[in-house]
Amino acid sequence: MTPETEKFAELLGARLKAFRKEMKIKQSVFAGLIGTSDDTLSLIEQGRKLPRLETLCAIAERLGTTVRELLDFDEKPKSDSATNKQLNSLNLYLKTNSASAKEIKMVRDAARCFLNNARAIYEKPRRSSKRSYGTSSL
Repeated sequence: MTPETEKFAELLGARLKAFRKEMKIKQSVFAGLIGTSDDTLSLIEQGRKLPRLETLCAIAERLGTTVRELLDFDEKPKSDSATNKQLNSLNLYLKTNSASAKEIKMVRDAARCFLNNARAIYEKPRRSSKRSYGTSSL
């Protein structure tokens, strides 16, 4: 590999590993999900091997992101938010249980709506209520 290619492989490997660890997926499990061996995934994450295009696409799909985002080394992974972490975990679960792309999209959209609404409800400032209902304090 040329020095530029080596640097690219290192950046890509570190980014893939960060995405995978953020989703709390073991390397051996993830290798099986993307159709590669543990050794190959380990070499990719170490920056010692570049993935084939098919493997890179499978990685992005399983992580619930795009190849473009994986290759954007200046951008922090979007899965930093709690909502995206939960959605990525749901996405991985659905894919490992043979859900269709349409079913995955439908469930993700519903879950995103639910999570965003739940967050909005729980993050609203709560008013202090000083009502007395005739009970004495202990």
